[in-house]
Amino acid sequence: MTLARSRRWRRNWPLVTALVAVIGLLLVGIGDRRVRAVTSSERTVVDAEPRGVDHGSEVDLFDPTVVHEISISFDADAYERMIEEFRNEEKKGWLSATVVIDGATVDNVGVRLKGNSSLFGLSGGPGGPGGGQGARPCPPDGVVDEAAGTCTVEVPNGDVLEFDLETGEGTVTSPDGTTAELLPADPGGPAPGTQVPGQVPGQGPGQGPGQGPGQGPGGPPCPPFAVVDEAAGTCEFDAPNGDHLVIDLETGAGTATRPDGTVVELPPRPGTPGGAGAGPSGVPGDVVPGCPPSGEVDEVANTCTITEPDGSVVVLDLETDTGSVTLPDGEVTSLPPPGGSGPTGGPGGSDFAATEETPEHLPWLVKFDEFVDGQRYQGLEEVVVRSSPTATALNETLALGIVGLAGEPTQRSVHTAFSVNGGDRALRHLIEVPDDVWEGRSFGSDGVLYKALTRGTWQYQGEDPLAYTDSFSQETRRNRQDLQPLIDFVRFLDEADDESFASELPARFDVGSFARYLALMDLLANFDDIDGPGNNAYLRFDLDTERFRILTWDLNFALQGGGGRGPGPGERPEGEPGGSDRGPVVDRVGDVAQQGPADQAGRAGPGGALGPGGSGLGNPLVTRFRAVAAFADLIEQASTDLAADIYVSGTYARILEERAEVLTTEAGDLVEPEVVRSEVEALHALIGQLGASAAG
Repeated sequence: MTLARSRRWRRNWPLVTALVAVIGLLLVGIGDRRVRAVTSSERTVVDAEPRGVDHGSEVDLFDPTVVHEISISFDADAYERMIEEFRNEEKKGWLSATVVIDGATVDNVGVRLKGNSSLFGLSGGPGGPGGGQGARPCPPDGVVDEAAGTCTVEVPNGDVLEFDLETGEGTVTSPDGTTAELLPADPGGPAPGTQVPGQVPGQGPGQGPGQGPGQGPGGPPCPPFAVVDEAAGTCEFDAPNGDHLVIDLETGAGTATRPDGTVVELPPRPGTPGGAGAGPSGVPGDVVPGCPPSGEVDEVANTCTITEPDGSVVVLDLETDTGSVTLPDGEVTSLPPPGGSGPTGGPGGSDFAATEETPEHLPWLVKFDEFVDGQRYQGLEEVVVRSSPTATALNETLALGIVGLAGEPTQRSVHTAFSVNGGDRALRHLIEVPDDVWEGRSFGSDGVLYKALTRGTWQYQGEDPLAYTDSFSQETRRNRQDLQPLIDFVRFLDEADDESFASELPARFDVGSFARYLALMDLLANFDDIDGPGNNAYLRFDLDTERFRILTWDLNFALQGGGGRGPGPGERPEGEPGGSDRGPVVDRVGDVAQQGPADQAGRAGPGGALGPGGSGLGNPLVTRFRAVAAFADLIEQASTDLAADIYVSGTYARILEERAEVLTTEAGDLVEPEVVRSEVEALHALIGQLGASAAG
């Protein structure tokens, strides 16, 4: 045995010696190196090249000096199934499409619906279920029972509404189980969020002069979720700003009880006994359609003149609904007609009225690698075809540019001639999506992007990441990082006392950037932000500083004439540092500066009522941040500085005029040059007002 072992050793010792030598060299040469796992799903700018083809053309997709040609085509039957799935289950399924961009063809691209309020037309608006004459549309949050022809929806105060899609009649069930009658919809009235001829600035959707929320011509001033006392002839409801309203159904008179207990008297509607515009007998006398009670009618010229609190004078032609605004400095700009294009038009533009029959106006998310891993277009994974409440989307184009001028990360955008399945071309706004490529270009450090989801909460829900799947999504570094930094942050936000919050937040959060963000949202009159109905924001966690930063997203409602944000930039309600006083809801009726798209998207418009499908407002980060005096000072200073640097100086104008010139010269077949000019003038006027307000 010993002899045999000796022979085997003599035969194999060179191999053993060589193996030992190789192991020694490996230990000496690379023994201190770390082995890292790399997966194909982690797509960052520092990773290996992705699989798939990076398509492109000679035209840079985000060249803003041209109107880009984009067409998509997909199977019509698959499209119909996708629409039905969205209506019945609120799911946004993917379609496989062929996309042609500036002549370059990309096959097997994923496309799906994108947005919430912008999908109103598919959820029961004009042309959707219940969109016929006399119907009450079912909002995006509602559940449609096609067999019964009903819609069921829960509103922010906990009430559950169930109503007939044809008649609008139904019931309201309160959280305590009590049931009240739901008032029928105004037969023939417009769908919520649309603007009709004769509706002047300051009136809510579907309201005539002096009508309250939810009130059609001659109808009761009562929102759909109010509790009706038929014996007393009143309706009662809570407005989003905390006011408790009790209104007489016949006259519109009533009271608004503020959260502090003070009571404000609500005047009767014009044309009712004791109301404005009533003659000596109490019957309608001087009420003129198209002119609010605060306006002065010139019967010879057939105009209505309204003097605003800031000294601006609005003159409206009662026949054409066009007019002019004379600013306090004497500058005069024109107003486009309500319901037409322009920042004063509010929601109800062609994109927001889109139905399945007009897919060229629907909002789309285009994801190049949904079905082909690693497929790109000019390095991009995704782009968004946005909806706009205006004819040109110049309001959002300008808003994105202003964010960049303020030194905050922004997204690139271009205008496109967009078509679907060979149909009509429509002017649309294309925007890049924040992802790892965008992050690598926008920041000089490694980080993780998270997105706040529309129906999510910012409350701490424990340490289980699965508890946050409906509130946040992780957009980058999915296999390298996780939700733990975000969980730690919302726990701090939820549990820290006021003193700890003020002292420890700067170590966890970019306080200066957030002050600029809040100042920008005020300067952009953007109600649909981080504490608006869309919960629109990205969060970035910097891996070097271990601090969070809030990033803007979804600015299509910005620069729309106020949006119901409350005080202007730099103003603070008495007793509330940096707070946002939305005031008694009645104080805002008829105020041009407060009209805008809030009514459709969920924030209270004139009258303060939050209609079905509206989201709750408020964000604990914003609320707590504004409540700290030192942080409120930062917001105020940022508002003053940004207004001076961007608005008063006129710096913003270059962006607006250059983009408008592109539309005028290259998109004349998609939008009239007069419409472009009208929107540009309205934006200049609005920015003048916002800048003057911030400058104090």
